[in-house]
Amino acid sequence: MENYIQSAPHAFMHVTIDGIHPIRGKIYNAAIKDPIDFIDFNELIIKGDQMFNSIGNPMPSVQLRSFRSKKANINYQASPKLYHDYHDLRKIEGKKMSLDIYLKSRHEAGWQGFLLIEGKCSQFHGIMELLNVMNTEVLS
Repeated sequence: MENYIQSAPHAFMHVTIDGIHPIRGKIYNAAIKDPIDFIDFNELIIKGDQMFNSIGNPMPSVQLRSFRSKKANINYQASPKLYHDYHDLRKIEGKKMSLDIYLKSRHEAGWQGFLLIEGKCSQFHGIMELLNVMNTEVLS
């Protein structure tokens, strides 16, 4: 796992949980300057997707389209510019808890990767699977 993170620190999301009902917190990534606030599971996924789109890696497997904007294309970045060391980001604690999401891919408009919560690693093959594991671990 550590080798994967070192080879792709931009595919890592450190999530701090500051409140449970409703779940809220911040998203951290080595390739973004400032943390991103979220107020529920849905917003965590939506803002995470937007973050990875702006970074340009990992790329989604489906093409984004828009009727309103001409700028719907995402430019791939093999090695996005990094603003932080992911080791430092992992040290940031949320008021309730912290967790790490490592994306291996974004196939079929979903996420595939690993979730690390309090030393316990779980693999997920889709967003619903990720949310179910997070829901069990975070809300328990």
